[in-house]
Amino acid sequence: MRLTPAGELTRRITALQKLLQQKGIDGALIVDSADMLYFAGTAHRAHLFIPADGCAGSIV
Repeated sequence: MRLTPAGELTRRITALQKLLQQKGIDGALIVDSADMLYFAGTAHRAHLFIPADGCAGSIV
């Protein structure tokens, strides 16, 4: 069961990608469980790579 709507997660990732592009950063590696919950909708112990451009990677 997903508590955060998929559209909201997409909006959050897109906003991060725009910020990364503005700062000239290639991507962000999400490792903190609170950040994982914010960007992926899950608080499992995992890593998520969000590139500045393109599709965010799988949760590993």
